[in-house]
Amino acid sequence: MVSPAKIVLIGPSGWVGSAFLARLAHWFPMAEPPELSIFGSHARTVSTPFGDRAVEPLEALTPARVENAHVFHFAFLGKERLDDLSPSDYFAGNQRIDSQVAAAVRQSEAASLFVSSSGAAADALKDGARNLYGLCKLMQEDLFGAIPLRGPVVIGRIFNLGGPHINKLQAYALSSFLLQAADTGKVVIKADRPVYRAFLHVYDAIDLALGSGLRLAGPQTRRLDLCGAEVLEMGQIAERVLSVFGLGPDRVERPVFASFTPNAYLGDPTETHSLALELGLRLRPFQEQVLDTYHDMLTRRAEAAMERQGSN
Repeated sequence: MVSPAKIVLIGPSGWVGSAFLARLAHWFPMAEPPELSIFGSHARTVSTPFGDRAVEPLEALTPARVENAHVFHFAFLGKERLDDLSPSDYFAGNQRIDSQVAAAVRQSEAASLFVSSSGAAADALKDGARNLYGLCKLMQEDLFGAIPLRGPVVIGRIFNLGGPHINKLQAYALSSFLLQAADTGKVVIKADRPVYRAFLHVYDAIDLALGSGLRLAGPQTRRLDLCGAEVLEMGQIAERVLSVFGLGPDRVERPVFASFTPNAYLGDPTETHSLALELGLRLRPFQEQVLDTYHDMLTRRAEAAMERQGSN
């Protein structure tokens, strides 16, 4: 446990933001909750381990609100928003979010800053892999990496996550495979070439973020990958998922490979592991992530069933 601190969370709605709020109970004694301010796209109320808290609109984020605070910036228009926004509106929307946060932090004496980036930023540096989401993330890294603070500035490139609080179960391979296995007893993989991923538990990502802000000392800027170390091909991921249900690899369906050119969305796990060692954190293995994702899915389904029953 650590002493109470002033925490500013920007972006509570997504997978990482929701996990961040849940994980605060691990870092702070319930009797001494942190001074917590939450900012999002619009005003509302969210549940935290310390009771319901108000979410203020991002426009209310001023330098005074982040003074002496540990700031955690998770707000961003995800790549799925490219389906309903024009490229120019998507770019402008993310620039608006980041510029508001950067202005408040730059004009304050924030204690620390953690920015949630993406492995897509690394892809944006490669020839032939330039995409608007990745380029926006790369610009975000450059913007916040240039802000000097009296404490640490850590920019974590998040790749593939597992664990609870997934907000879009069908959008991620691990949760989608679990849904298929639970509902049909099989997993159908659409990819017709090798696909490689490595997973980091979402709570490990949060612990690395919180630990960076609360435990690293002095002014320093780090840009590093936050990713898993166990590289798995998509078929292996499906087999691990099916094993939870006592099912074998014969329950995996997949088209014949049309190409053997791999799709590999992988970071450098040595950066993640080194930071975990520095902060004294244990990283969860993949199979634990599978089980935690599955148990969270079961809990949500049970809650949804109870809500439907209560409305009848």
